[in-house]
Amino acid sequence: MEPNVPPKEKVISDFIRLSETVGVDSVGWRYDPIFMDETHSVDRHISQFEKW
Repeated sequence: MEPNVPPKEKVISDFIRLSETVGVDSVGWRYDPIFMDETHSVDRHISQFEKW
C-alpha cells in the first residue's frame, strides 16, 4: 500500500534499538492508517497487532 517502506522486521529492530538508546518512555509506536477491506478485516488487524 505504501511504497519504499522497509520490511517490518527491520523497522521493529530499529525501534527496539532506538528505545534502548533514548529510553522506552521517549518513543511511541503508531499503528495507522487502518485500512478496512476484504483483505484487511478487523480480525486481521487485531491478529497482526497482537503478533508484534
